[in-house]
Amino acid sequence: MDFLEKKPIAGYGLSGLYFRSHYNYLHRVFNNGSFTEGGRFYGAFHLELPKTIRRQVLINGGTTVEPDFSALHIRMLYHMEGIDYREDPYTALCNEEKERKIFKIVSLVWINAGSKRKAVFAIANELEENGISCDTSYRSISDCLNRFKKVHQSIGKYLNTGVGLKLQNLDSQIANIVLKRMTDMGIPVLPVHDSFIAREKDWHFLIQVMKSAYEEVMGFEPIVKLKGVMY
Repeated sequence: MDFLEKKPIAGYGLSGLYFRSHYNYLHRVFNNGSFTEGGRFYGAFHLELPKTIRRQVLINGGTTVEPDFSALHIRMLYHMEGIDYREDPYTALCNEEKERKIFKIVSLVWINAGSKRKAVFAIANELEENGISCDTSYRSISDCLNRFKKVHQSIGKYLNTGVGLKLQNLDSQIANIVLKRMTDMGIPVLPVHDSFIAREKDWHFLIQVMKSAYEEVMGFEPIVKLKGVMY
């Protein structure tokens, strides 16, 4: 049907669309009756927007940027082991660049899964939902998991342990620090779990605050990414 096709809004006779969110409240969601699992911020409208739309968000009429922590949870696991891992953990798994998206999903799902079998089926589902065309057979995904375990031996003990909720608790602590410090400075910022939306003119200060907050919680310097540049 024509109205379901993706095309510029000008094709529908529109010059632009503008929305204003009237619900900006956040709340934290913890898991399993514990304040040490989960704890991420939810509720505000911007959290439901896809990244392509978030790029159009304006704060007080100003254009915005969204720096994020590079390979946050994988790097956190290394830091929990006292290892200052500075490489791209996904690229290290790839034979070619196009595999990076595959291994990013493989890595993040496996950390959160309770068993290898559950991980395989969850990965296949995530790959399909994200429109990534590849072999999703049990054997192929199992080979990807084995490659991850071989390349990242130092954090292999965390696989299939459900450690993801602990990592979410840590990243929510970091987010809480960032929000408090930016608010104290009178600088508006919107959290998106491992990234933050702020006015473009505030990007340098935001990155400094993000790095400082991460070091306070994890004891290591993180890598923050903005528009493909690492800081």
